[in-house]
Amino acid sequence: MQRDRIEAARLWLSNAGTDVDVAELLRAGFAARSCFHAQQASEMALKAALIAVSDDHPRTHVGEHLIRELVGLGEAVSKEVMDAADRLDMHYMGSRYPDALGGAVVEIQFAKAVV
Repeated sequence: MQRDRIEAARLWLSNAGTDVDVAELLRAGFAARSCFHAQQASEMALKAALIAVSDDHPRTHVGEHLIRELVGLGEAVSKEVMDAADRLDMHYMGSRYPDALGGAVVEIQFAKAVV
C-alpha cells in the first residue's frame, strides 16, 4: 500500500504545531526547553514540506540542510524562513544537551536569547 504523502505531511505539521504549543508553555520558566521545542517545531514543519513535495526527508536536525533540500526541489523559501531556521539551529545543541554550553549557564543564556 502506497503512503499518502499529503496525509503524512499533515501529521508532521500537526506534530510541529504541538511543539510550538509546548514551546509557548515553557517559555517563561524553562527557556532551554522552550528553545528545544521551537527548533523541533521548525524542523518538523520543514520535513512536512519535504514530505509533501517528495515523500521523503533527509535524516538531519539542521534547518539549513532541510531548506537547501526544498530549494533543490524547486520550492521557494523566503529569507525570513531561512533566517529563522538559522537562529533556531544556533540554539539546538545547547537546548538539547545540558553540558553543550557549560552546564547550569544554559538556562540563563537561553532566557536572554528568548527575550
